Amino acid sequence: MAVDQKSIGALAELLTTLLRQRQLSPRRLAELTSIPEDTIKGWLLGRGRSIREWERAIVVVAVLDLSYSSTLEFFNAAKVSSTTLERLASVELSAAYRELQPLVEAWAARHEIIQQLRASSLQPLTSTLPTDESARIEAAEQITELPTETNHHAQPLPAKPVSTRSWRFGLIGLNLMLLLGIGFGVWWILRPSVLEPWSEGEWGSYTDNDAGGNSVITPIISNCIIPDLSPNEQLVVGCLGMHGTISGPDGYAGIYRTLSATPNQTVDLSQYQAIGFLVRGSGQHVHVGLEVQTDPNQSIQEHVASFTLTPNWQYVRIPFSSMLPLVPGSQLDLTTIRAISWSITQGDQNNVEIIVDQIRFER
Repeated sequence: MAVDQKSIGALAELLTTLLRQRQLSPRRLAELTSIPEDTIKGWLLGRGRSIREWERAIVVVAVLDLSYSSTLEFFNAAKVSSTTLERLASVELSAAYRELQPLVEAWAARHEIIQQLRASSLQPLTSTLPTDESARIEAAEQITELPTETNHHAQPLPAKPVSTRSWRFGLIGLNLMLLLGIGFGVWWILRPSVLEPWSEGEWGSYTDNDAGGNSVITPIISNCIIPDLSPNEQLVVGCLGMHGTISGPDGYAGIYRTLSATPNQTVDLSQYQAIGFLVRGSGQHVHVGLEVQTDPNQSIQEHVASFTLTPNWQYVRIPFSSMLPLVPGSQLDLTTIRAISWSITQGDQNNVEIIVDQIRFER
């Protein structure tokens, strides 16, 4: 059964993948980039969800030898402005990273990183005026001095012909800007947007008490974490947890989230491919299940996957195709889903705790 347990945040996920592909450890990346190992581990654990220092972002992508498109993807995950690349043209790295300057410059030249960035920019290129005194003097000496006396018999100066080359480049530039403007307008209309949060349904908890058990739990209601979503994710509103004691060999307890505003009504999740959520807890084995009811007159069928709780937040992603039926032979009908549940079933356990937040359906 494939269950992905990922670090929190786009930066942690992408950096983990890149290090795995290049077979680099956090310590080795720290040695190659002059960035403290604790800082890199913080990125991988999701504690730092952005890279604030532009130099650190530059040296990481240079050491990892990322292409132009991969660099922009990394910058987006690290919440770094893509204009950071333009600094390489005129700014040297600080003393802390000065030794990496040749490596960074070689990487930029190898991938033509600055040229590609500028070619894709909607803003025209500009050149900087001279700022030092010697440059100003040199520019002034190139100006031709005009006569101060008026000569009434002098022949008028011929009009300077318009350069065909300048005219041609101007027309090309105008057409290019027009095409870019049209392209940007089409992108703006067709751009993917984050889906509206799924607000129907409600949270709840349950125990084995209805079956004669003696488990005791207390719901945990806390402030939900502010989500960071991609356009293909549907967020389910709210969060909930529980803590308490599970008693007896057949004891169980859990929490659930219904999905319909009407009680006992099912919803259609067939447009989605997987479910993901943030979760932390006391270390037990947990079953996450989809409750299916194709006929109101028949009993609920459940399809489940499992994972292990950890004390720290983790993101668990479960493809619907990997979920198995509790009753052999039953089919997972994603058009008739009633609820999602998280169950701890081992029994005879004190101080059980689980908190679930940011449920997401992924297309």
